[in-house]
Amino acid sequence: ESSRAEEVALLRRRRERVPEASREYDNDAIALDATKMTATAAFAAGLFASFHAYPYYPDFMVLDSGYARARSPEGPSHYFGYLRELVEYHGRMPVVISEYGVPSSRGNAHLQPQGWHHGGHDEAAHASINARLTRDIAASGAAGLGFFALIDEWFKKNWLVIDFEQPLERNRLWLNTLDAEQHYGLIAMRPGVRDSAIVIDGRPDDWAGRQPLATDGTRSLWAAADEAFVYLRLDVGRVDWAATRILLGIDTHEPAAGDRRFPFGAGASPVGLEFVLDLAGPERARLLVDPPYNLYRFAPIVGSNPPVQQSIYNRPFRSEPNADGRFDTLWVTPNRRTIGRDGRVYEAQRYERNLLRHARQQESTLADWFADSASGTIELRLPWGMLHVTDPSSRQVLRGVNGSDPAHVSTDGFRFVLRVLDVSGAEPRLRASLPANGAASWTWAAWESPRWYAERKPAFAAMRETLRAIPDAGPTTRDP
Repeated sequence: ESSRAEEVALLRRRRERVPEASREYDNDAIALDATKMTATAAFAAGLFASFHAYPYYPDFMVLDSGYARARSPEGPSHYFGYLRELVEYHGRMPVVISEYGVPSSRGNAHLQPQGWHHGGHDEAAHASINARLTRDIAASGAAGLGFFALIDEWFKKNWLVIDFEQPLERNRLWLNTLDAEQHYGLIAMRPGVRDSAIVIDGRPDDWAGRQPLATDGTRSLWAAADEAFVYLRLDVGRVDWAATRILLGIDTHEPAAGDRRFPFGAGASPVGLEFVLDLAGPERARLLVDPPYNLYRFAPIVGSNPPVQQSIYNRPFRSEPNADGRFDTLWVTPNRRTIGRDGRVYEAQRYERNLLRHARQQESTLADWFADSASGTIELRLPWGMLHVTDPSSRQVLRGVNGSDPAHVSTDGFRFVLRVLDVSGAEPRLRASLPANGAASWTWAAWESPRWYAERKPAFAAMRETLRAIPDAGPTTRDP
């Protein structure tokens, strides 16, 4: 794996334009070899080597062909191949893996071949993967381990989203489910209040005491919020997804900015839309964004041969007035294009972050929405960051740049426009619009002290049982 300086030199040798520096850092640019240290007689306890070792990063663990052939007692494991080399290198010196784990975040900051990614796991997968990593560490011959972490930490920051958490000193006041670093815990720090939490299951009973933003007697639109999500409820009656497409336009700030036309032939909008929630069926749902307001755009790498496009920031991060009805989804690049020290190029890996998972929350903690066929109620929750809210606690949204960095502006709230389309024919036909005229306005209360409650994740019990099952190695025979 090349350092940043080495990579720049390799790119120039290839006559490629050097891209702007990533928020990632040089994980292994400086080495400290513990085997060069020895204990004197005055320190009879001896020394051990301590490493933070996660399965998905740095890139050499993911990309090296030797680790791709490695197998632990339970099957293929790049991670186990690295652990075995680490233990063997240190010889008689005990090796402790003092940090490891994967997070249960919606956002994914790095892809890993076995699927042990830097996020993107629901809490069931979080439990299963972390138990497997624990067993792989034990099987590698390591002397001990320290799991990261006991609790979720709202104040943590990740390179992939840090530029869009502003003001940065306030990120501890809200939970960003797109931020992998905030979701490692065995114990979840849930947003809001336990007794009044909205659960994504298609049942309207947990909306008691709230009033709809708009209704026509048959359909209704509702909104709510906590420290992590915007919750939406659409009462539209029984839905035949083969004949129905539901669009919810969302204006997050400055009604004159954004797109004044819906996509898919749904007509004009009374306000400029930054986002459109597109529900075309349980397996076909996503949040769309007006192209000028997308976080990223693809641009050719000058000098690349064969030609390659790279994902870059879509500055100036402004919602611009338009009426073309064209909206994008959002692709993020957790594994950027990189060049090894031997000159081999490893192309970028991307995933579509704005795809929405249809499931009950009881089935997956990463459920985004669920449509109940019996009640005709659709419930959704969108992370604040997906709507480019940089700090919900002070109602800040992405707007413009400060120098070259993303900037933010206060919003007075959101405006919603619901469209229900009949798509059974050759051309879509408008079946309903809510409100009938104008847009439904909604805002939320700012806060200085976040609400939260603690709850054990499945990993709490899984790790307890996994650790109990690992036999004690007994007294060491290694030299001190």
